[in-house]
Amino acid sequence: MRNLQQLQMQVNVSEYDIADLQPGQLVEISADILKGQKVAGVVERISPTGELKEGSSAERVIPTVIRLTEYNDKLIAGINAKAEIILAEAKSVLAVPPEALVENEDGSCSVMRVKEDHTVETIPVRLGLETDLRVQLISDVIQAGDQLVLNPEGLTDGMTVQVTMV
Repeated sequence: MRNLQQLQMQVNVSEYDIADLQPGQLVEISADILKGQKVAGVVERISPTGELKEGSSAERVIPTVIRLTEYNDKLIAGINAKAEIILAEAKSVLAVPPEALVENEDGSCSVMRVKEDHTVETIPVRLGLETDLRVQLISDVIQAGDQLVLNPEGLTDGMTVQVTMV
């Protein structure tokens, strides 16, 4: 008989990502049955051996067990679920879509900020944590509420722009 109060899930982590994992890392679990809700979990165990990835002749995956630390009566054993392992977390930071970034020739990054007179200026920034949708900006100049240009290709300092909020 299964104890549904102590559900676990096994995920196969690519050999290319396994170095970033360690037991105790927090996990957010989602499933269609949860209808947008998420359940907390934690990396419980990482296998000491890899397995051949299904359908691949070379890549290996490492079985990893995640223990659910939060109960949700909608979750049942045997369903498909998705686990997002939190590798790092930053709170109360400035984050922008990747489309706001300009990669400079020297490899550094900058953003273009719209000034009150609707002209643009280039501001150098350092990058912090990244997701698929947001990149953390580290800057002493950029402040919350500043207007930044998305997809600033072709713009140079001092050019006048028309602001459209998105």
